[in-house]
Amino acid sequence: MKHLLLLCLLFITLSSYAQPLTFEQPVGTTAWMENGHQWVVRDSLATYIDDELPYTGMGHLAFDGWYPGRLEADAPIDIPGMWITTNYTLDLWQLWLYGYDDQGNVLYTDTLTPSDYDDHLYHYHTMNWTGVTSLSFYVDQDPVYGQTRVYIDDFQYNFSSLSVMNQQRVKPQLYPNPATHQVTIAPGFFQHGQVVITDLTGRLVFEANYSNNERMVVTVENWSTGIYLVSTVLDGVASNTKLVKE
Repeated sequence: MKHLLLLCLLFITLSSYAQPLTFEQPVGTTAWMENGHQWVVRDSLATYIDDELPYTGMGHLAFDGWYPGRLEADAPIDIPGMWITTNYTLDLWQLWLYGYDDQGNVLYTDTLTPSDYDDHLYHYHTMNWTGVTSLSFYVDQDPVYGQTRVYIDDFQYNFSSLSVMNQQRVKPQLYPNPATHQVTIAPGFFQHGQVVITDLTGRLVFEANYSNNERMVVTVENWSTGIYLVSTVLDGVASNTKLVKE
């Protein structure tokens, strides 16, 4: 009885503080700011924001069969659930969902079958995942037919209180931020790693390696004004940080 009560309290807590990721950006977007945080779609040739079949608003996340899609947040999140549908369940055999921590370890797996939802009708899929930094989607479908498209909207989440201390530990320090001429990247206690900076279209603007815990100074004065994503892997720990160029 005590364990059941704790599970109910966890579900109520996740649901009460959850906010929706609404995917209201332009069609084709694969990196964007929403609710004050950076979101990125990776590992797919055909996963992006679309407006074909939103649950609410004007946009949703869409990904095609045969191409695994991956959605990343810039901090660990808890996921109560999400709204999901497909364009044609006859083609679909299974949909796999995977949740990862900030080191790429699989924390959760889930499988949906065509009986879990109908064509073009959204259904809420309960997850109750905690401390997830990214999640991936993979569609297994009948190769005789064309690609099945899966749509996700109003993705429910809140930033994980279980992972706040770990997120603070792994994030490097950027200063000044916003930056005009130069930005210094301080890796904290990490000894070795790599830093990659891209703009919101995914275009690479800077790439270098850390060595011996040294600070890195990056000249940004010739960059266009806007928001950039600083992706680091420090001693095997991955992190994303927003950089603003003025």
